[in-house]
Amino acid sequence: GSRSFLDPRDRGFEISLTSMVIVQGTTADNLSFLEAVSLGTDERAYNVGLNVGYRGFTFIASFLRGEGQINSSYESYDVGLQYSFGSWATSLAVGGYFGSDSPTSYASLLDIERIYSVEIGASYAIRPWLSVEGRFQFFDYRTLLGSSLDGLGGTVYLGTSLGF
Repeated sequence: GSRSFLDPRDRGFEISLTSMVIVQGTTADNLSFLEAVSLGTDERAYNVGLNVGYRGFTFIASFLRGEGQINSSYESYDVGLQYSFGSWATSLAVGGYFGSDSPTSYASLLDIERIYSVEIGASYAIRPWLSVEGRFQFFDYRTLLGSSLDGLGGTVYLGTSLGF
């Protein structure tokens, strides 16, 4: 039969590298009391990512590291696999977020230790530049002191993606 204009079997080896640097200064208008008395109030983060694809399969990985308010630092990672077939795509990803071990960090004040997640998603390309997508994310949230917030949860996302 004939292949669709989006058929991933028509594509060869693909690779993309991404990077992002975020620098946010703090002004007197958006300072909380805790931030005003801390020494470092600027937020800095960087993110690097790699996508490697071949014939419809794409391996996706990213890493984010940030530091800033009240001596906080955090790291997160995501790794996943996506398979595209015709106008459809499906994906599975796992990730983790790890807060700072510093007792004076912002994450510690919020009692955040780590979050692990698993995400399952699917999308359908209506046009080459317009997709409808949905994702379900399961997460396991752990706090420093073992509070009632510990445990499993989930989120659902339904939306569109517009590319240009």
